[in-house]
Amino acid sequence: VEFPIGQVALPTNRLAFLTGHAAVPTNRLAFPTGPVAQHVEMRHFVWTTISGARRCVKFLRSGNELLSMNDFEDSGRSDFRLLTTRPDIDGLLRLPVVFNSTISDEDCELVLDDPFYANRLPVLTIVDSDGVDATWSTSCDEIKKRGRYATSSLSEEESEFPIAFARIVYKDYHLQELLLNIMYAPQNIFCYAVDAKAPLLFREQIANLSNCFPNVFLTTQQFQVDSAGHNTTRSFLECLRLLNSKPKWKYAILLQNNDIPLKTNYETVEILKVLNGSNDINVGPPNKGRIPRNMNWTYRALNLFQDSSKNDNRVLEIAKGSTSVSLSRSFVKFVVDELNLTTLVDRFESMEYGIDEMIFPSLHADDQLDAPGGFTRHCIGKYNNLITRYVSWQRTSSGKPRPCFSGRYRHEICVFGLADLSTLSTSKSLFANKMMPEYDYGAIACWLKTLARRRHTRFHTDASRNDYYSQRLPVRFHNERAKWRKNLDAFDCEA
Repeated sequence: VEFPIGQVALPTNRLAFLTGHAAVPTNRLAFPTGPVAQHVEMRHFVWTTISGARRCVKFLRSGNELLSMNDFEDSGRSDFRLLTTRPDIDGLLRLPVVFNSTISDEDCELVLDDPFYANRLPVLTIVDSDGVDATWSTSCDEIKKRGRYATSSLSEEESEFPIAFARIVYKDYHLQELLLNIMYAPQNIFCYAVDAKAPLLFREQIANLSNCFPNVFLTTQQFQVDSAGHNTTRSFLECLRLLNSKPKWKYAILLQNNDIPLKTNYETVEILKVLNGSNDINVGPPNKGRIPRNMNWTYRALNLFQDSSKNDNRVLEIAKGSTSVSLSRSFVKFVVDELNLTTLVDRFESMEYGIDEMIFPSLHADDQLDAPGGFTRHCIGKYNNLITRYVSWQRTSSGKPRPCFSGRYRHEICVFGLADLSTLSTSKSLFANKMMPEYDYGAIACWLKTLARRRHTRFHTDASRNDYYSQRLPVRFHNERAKWRKNLDAFDCEA
């Protein structure tokens, strides 16, 4: 484990330094830089494989000098966790969770390392969102008492790379406030599109939340959204039009009610930088039953461009992908300022299911349209990868579903619980869908408290050193776009 600062030698070579992502054997312990660099406590848990007994061993340091280390018995698994000891930073870790004692910090740490440890814990904690929301005041004073919101960027990197988030919401106000709290940064922009059929109290609470922050907005036009995808694209477009008028942000990430962040804002910034202007939209062949039949798909018939002179006989090729995607600013500007999607959206809204999975993937992959940050249809059927959102479907075309240790599904999608946190903690995705308070609130509280600690200790992954992101096909295609556009067949979709 390497950090760009001095290291502190430990008198053993059998320790494991746990970054929150992987245990790495090392005989040296390095401390991170950042606002808490001089006030860090390392807590070391050791437990035997026979009795399961645990005891805490504490390492303290000042600067790069090791002050103290308890004797300990090297008789089992050894994990390090980073905790802050500065009161002002500890205050930033305060989150608007419903029950702070849902799961102890120690149990939370153990669950992150071992999915089977969750089976030893008591009955799952579930939350009646309607009951909780009815008791929560959403005055600005109360909102800011429940959770701390930074008033300045936590790093120069984050300050220089603002992100816009567009989220469609319809329930669980307390969860939405918690998610805003964990994702909040003053340089970022947040847009909510509320389902028009959401309860009045929920709509009022989200409106109050948006009024408390200068960078949180609510769309003025609301649509009735359903699980089949109706009006999802229209709702996102309302947010994108609003966001397009705001300056500075680099990427817009489209999210739904129960999408949970897996990365800190700093980590997300580092990953999006590597994308280098390419969109993160997976593209696959469309289901035949999701395309309106006997339709003319030329640009002219679709009236696709606002500039009618560009509407010719080119044919828009339809593709299918995810609802939650990451869009470069140039792509959003292109969609909002140059395209007219009214006819295209109306056509898909007439279908029964999966409407929300067609529009952006089609625009992203259409070779003749050549949208900014877009990919190519040449790779459809060969490459269908996404980093914006991690989902575990109960059934997949490959026949190999991702793990779902909770064993609980909704609409054939895994509802992640405590037992899934170890998987999510190592995921390369930005968000996960889904976690729900009425299924396992303990998992939500545990994970977001862990993420908050990682955010304020600057104890992050280093995405810029990870070839996984830089070598993704859409990134490679985008980085040499002019070259590959001349000969799409030469681009290797399976490399």
